[in-house]
Amino acid sequence: VKHGGGSVMVWVFLCFADADGVGRLHRVVGTMDSKQYTNILDKSLLGTMNDHYTRRDDVLFQQDHDSKHTSK
Repeated sequence: VKHGGGSVMVWVFLCFADADGVGRLHRVVGTMDSKQYTNILDKSLLGTMNDHYTRRDDVLFQQDHDSKHTSK
């Protein structure tokens, strides 16, 4: 943003096996917590996999060890 004053955080699923390549873009509202993260995985990750007819066995899922990624 020119002159500062704003930012936008997004989450996206990249699919290298499909010609389309990009999945659903999800805007992160506020500070992401484990509840918002699991919602993103449920709606955007699984939704993208369904959109591209991708099987779970064909996905290499990677994330860092941020507490919201590993909380239960």
